[in-house]
Amino acid sequence: MSLDKENEKKRLELQMKWCEQKDYLLEKINEKLEEMRSIAVYAVEEELSASERQELNEQLNYLKVEVDMLQSQMQPTVH
Repeated sequence: MSLDKENEKKRLELQMKWCEQKDYLLEKINEKLEEMRSIAVYAVEEELSASERQELNEQLNYLKVEVDMLQSQMQPTVH
């Protein structure tokens, strides 16, 4: 295999690994967003006390931080 083809193969393999990682991160983000949606729907449909609403808000904030961290991992690293 020529050097150009070998380099192209390596580049494509790296790109494929990056796409697989991005797909994994997107799936995790989707899971967190679905959980956030479930919490929001529950909060709308149920009559909650102030402490229960506070607890749900804390859960939502925690999930938001997790989503933000996952999103930051999707940014390409520049060397």
